Amino acid sequence: MTTIDGSLVRLRSFEPDEFEAVMRSVADAAPTVAVGDVDVEDLRKRLETSGELTDRELLLAIALDGRLLGSIQAYRDGLPTGVFGLGIELFDGSDRGKGYGTEAVALLTAHLFDAIGARRVEAGTADDNAAMRGVLVRLGFRQEGVLRGWYPSDDGAGVDCVMYGMTVNDYEEAKTTWT
Repeated sequence: MTTIDGSLVRLRSFEPDEFEAVMRSVADAAPTVAVGDVDVEDLRKRLETSGELTDRELLLAIALDGRLLGSIQAYRDGLPTGVFGLGIELFDGSDRGKGYGTEAVALLTAHLFDAIGARRVEAGTADDNAAMRGVLVRLGFRQEGVLRGWYPSDDGAGVDCVMYGMTVNDYEEAKTTWT
């Protein structure tokens, strides 16, 4: 099981009693986060295998002093060998802006490159998500493009997704600036 400790947060497996909190977060998520219908049994199985690198992903809970803050995943299903995509959610808006998400992304990114041997890590976020875009830039991810209308929206037009990427060479350079 993967556990990664930072100075602020711990990335760890989900505990069985955390399923309901995850389900509430999915139900409350914006359309850009909750794409499609949620398969409850699939989610339950994903949480049961959290902390393990599966063919699909490495899913981890983000915790602070034992309190569940959110989730972070490195997905690889459908991506070339050595490439991982990142997804993160902090469940409570009051936990945002405190560095927890930044540290979680940095910890998982470092783990993917140093322990798993990734050659590329990528992430996308809604165009108007300035906070996440700032996190990615501060950590050394490079903006690579915009997927127009990629996320679903209430008006049917879609929301643009800004894509960022980091190669292993970018990581070797960027990690020296992380504090």
